[in-house]
Amino acid sequence: MSINIFWPDEEDLQSRGFERVAHVPCLFDGEWKYLREPSTYLIERALLDWTPGTKNNLGTNKMPTKQSLQTYAESLSNFLEWAELRGVEWRTATYTDHLLGGYQKEMTQGSWSSSGRPLAPSTVDSHAILTHRFHPILTHPCSSPSGSGCG
Repeated sequence: MSINIFWPDEEDLQSRGFERVAHVPCLFDGEWKYLREPSTYLIERALLDWTPGTKNNLGTNKMPTKQSLQTYAESLSNFLEWAELRGVEWRTATYTDHLLGGYQKEMTQGSWSSSGRPLAPSTVDSHAILTHRFHPILTHPCSSPSGSGCG
């Protein structure tokens, strides 16, 4: 499976009244089916409708750059491709089994890298952090619907 990152024609979208989202990429699957949840996440991040919290649980008011949006889209597509190829339904993936025990582990070992070599810790962390932010159930075991993993 491949995930396609699509950058819209900004002028065209602006002329059609979609100025607010004209600069935001969206994701499609390998058959060019629109991926609503990941694309909505990108829109929400781009428009600051959702921002990651900080120590004080305050988000940012700084608009993400085009490069940041590209990075978000690439990280999302990387995780979604991993999930598809591993037979993991990303909507029900768990923190311990899938994010830590699968996705992050495979990037660290190199089995989920284009070169077959382990990825740098900063790269693994970057992908994992964005995945945490995209998929709240993966942020901590206690946030799963079943509460499994809570002590």
